[in-house]
Amino acid sequence: MTPRATTGEPPRAQWLLDPAKADEFTKVMKVLRNIRLRDGAIQWGLYHDLSQPGRFIETTLVESWAES
Repeated sequence: MTPRATTGEPPRAQWLLDPAKADEFTKVMKVLRNIRLRDGAIQWGLYHDLSQPGRFIETTLVESWAES
């Protein structure tokens, strides 16, 4: 699994992983969601790219980009 940060937009990370591990990954990310929200994120999302089965995009919305 490799996160890739993007710039010029709200904080997000791209995760590329073995599609066979997608179920395990989403379980782990549910735990991470709680951590992100606890640490100040206003909104959190995880999106699965169905055209690329091993690609996920994680987004967070924070009050200030300086917090990301």
